[in-house]
Amino acid sequence: AIHKAASSSGRRSFELSGRRTELRQWQDATGGEVLACQIDAGGIGISLSRAGYCVYYSVGWNRGNYEQSYPRIHDTNQQHPAVGYYHLLAAGTIDEVLYQALRDGKDLVEAVLKMMREK
Repeated sequence: AIHKAASSSGRRSFELSGRRTELRQWQDATGGEVLACQIDAGGIGISLSRAGYCVYYSVGWNRGNYEQSYPRIHDTNQQHPAVGYYHLLAAGTIDEVLYQALRDGKDLVEAVLKMMREK
């Protein structure tokens, strides 16, 4: 869906995930290309300093990857004075519960179990 949206707006898109590794192509590109980056693939040990926006389309279970995704964008080579962060969450989903727990510094497993007990 991300690649389709990028294409319909006239942008090229690249992917960093378990199935595609196109980080170098995105870093070497010159325009407003889109990098669809799975949080587990893009949270640790890479530079995303070309990014002007960061859109999270899923929430991972690893607090470390989530916390490290911000420094991947804001390293010493950041090219934009401000980066916009967006979290796409569907109401009533597990991603909403995980995002709240991560944002509030709560235990992820406990937050999910609490949600399940309340349903």
